[in-house]
Amino acid sequence: MVISNENNIDNNYQNILQGKLTNAFHMLSEQSFHFDRFANNANAIVNNVKFSADGINSLPTPFKCDTIVQRVFDIFILKLTPILPYKKEMSDSDFKKFQCVSITLKEYMTLCNIKSNKTRAIEQLRTALNVITHISVEFSDTHFIRKNKSESEYYFFRITDTVTRDKSTGTYSIIFNVNFLRYLSKTYIMPFDLQLFKINLKLHSHAYKLARRLLLHHNMNFSKSNANIISVKILLESTNIPTYEQVKSKGRQIKQLIIQPLELNMNYLKQINFLEWNYTTNIDYIYQKWIDSSIHFKILNYPSREKSTKSQ
Repeated sequence: MVISNENNIDNNYQNILQGKLTNAFHMLSEQSFHFDRFANNANAIVNNVKFSADGINSLPTPFKCDTIVQRVFDIFILKLTPILPYKKEMSDSDFKKFQCVSITLKEYMTLCNIKSNKTRAIEQLRTALNVITHISVEFSDTHFIRKNKSESEYYFFRITDTVTRDKSTGTYSIIFNVNFLRYLSKTYIMPFDLQLFKINLKLHSHAYKLARRLLLHHNMNFSKSNANIISVKILLESTNIPTYEQVKSKGRQIKQLIIQPLELNMNYLKQINFLEWNYTTNIDYIYQKWIDSSIHFKILNYPSREKSTKSQ
């Protein structure tokens, strides 16, 4: 895949590395983890990626992998993407040159449109980094090494070696694990719209995850006929909207708790000119029929690009 203006692309888009691990990370929710307070750990499995977090009882705040944590993770990966050598075999000592990625509090507040609440921004960064630094992963992934040839690799590593905060400069840093960097350098490039960082996650709690899933779907299928069509079921799985089983078991109204949150957040993404969308057929709001429907979408201002033999 080739994208125009490789590291600073059209409009408000920049490239971000993404692969099986990062995609699964963004499907995590508070309900994903099984907590064992006696063993002092938490575990989750999403899309055949096992996430483990140890030492959680010592955290200053409860362990919670929410959308704020995922947004902070994206910001650091976005900053890492233009400097990490792409699909290049290197030694551990070479990878160590790219381990440290930093952001200032001011940068974070600007990116996320947190205009004056410095305390809230500090809390978000510190809490997110506390969560990220406790996570280890175990999974296998397939990498394309040349035309029509691929290989599968097994991975087991902690995402970070450590995280630091320099109070004097307001700088927050992640020291990424070398094995994570090695994995990430073999993944794929995806255009990412920076305006998504500015979404108010309290008012539009599912919009960030929806937008990211649509970008991923479009990027994975850009040369295919379904690049702009996604099933409601797949889109719903990328959010923290409760499942049919969760809602039904509590005797609650399905339309208000499942259908409307999806539509309201999609309409918000339309309002901020991120996309246009509609159902591919006339919709019957009986849940069993609605969940089997599909959505047609167009991501606005998407960067121009050329096709290649392999993409994702």
